[in-house]
Amino acid sequence: MVLPLEKDPATQRPVPQNLKTVPEIQTIKFGEMTFHPHDFSFFPPIGAVTFAVKPGSAIEDVEVVIQNQPKLKIQGRLVFKNGEPLADTTVGINIGRLNSDSGVGFAYHRSLHTNADGNFVFAIAGFGIYALSVNHRGLLAMSESFTVEADTPHETVIL
Repeated sequence: MVLPLEKDPATQRPVPQNLKTVPEIQTIKFGEMTFHPHDFSFFPPIGAVTFAVKPGSAIEDVEVVIQNQPKLKIQGRLVFKNGEPLADTTVGINIGRLNSDSGVGFAYHRSLHTNADGNFVFAIAGFGIYALSVNHRGLLAMSESFTVEADTPHETVIL
């Protein structure tokens, strides 16, 4: 299954779905305090600052800066052997990446959540050769390796 190309609204040129601009928060400023989200491009986050605002609270002097950023993503679907989707579930996924330019590879683990059809999507650090594996309640699923390139939409990964 090849993903359809969408058009960039600014240029009207086709953009593969695995490289789309998406709104991204650059900064959030509350009075004198400014938060800058970190982009852990090579490793999953080791630590982060989380804040919450109590519902109904009056907030003044807030500035949120949003910018469209190109983001690479991998999308896929988790299904059981009988074709039933692994629906509305949070799972751990192992992601292996080989940089096709440098030949350097690494692997990391992250959590993701599937929707009602078992679909998932997550941002990745860059182009390269990827392989995914999931271990859920003793069941192991692994993908074939696949390449994520700038101008070529990848097929949806089904595990």
